[in-house]
Amino acid sequence: MAENRQELEREIQTLEGLIRQARAIIQSGEEVKLRHFREALTDLDRQHPGSKILIFTEARDTLEYLESRIRDWGYSICTIHGGMRLEERICCWRPRPVPVAWPRFWPSWTSRWTRTILLK
Repeated sequence: MAENRQELEREIQTLEGLIRQARAIIQSGEEVKLRHFREALTDLDRQHPGSKILIFTEARDTLEYLESRIRDWGYSICTIHGGMRLEERICCWRPRPVPVAWPRFWPSWTSRWTRTILLK
């Protein structure tokens, strides 16, 4: 813990540097988990061309993050979550072949805390 203003300012500078590093990692797309995830999607797409891929995620912020990344990679995607009305969920399936969803849409498939992504 900082004992004076100068130490506190150094700690703030350290934290700001760490925040910049974290943002740079996120923007570069070089996160290890994300890289492995993308490789897995590519492999699945290669092994099963034209098939849909269903992806579950627990947190909604993760769902939104993955949706953004997956779109950047050129996949068609649809997001479905518990904050959507049933009509919105159904419409999501029609124009786009790739849904990303929460389990309330498919309650028997997974726990109620899981979110889902389906890619084609």
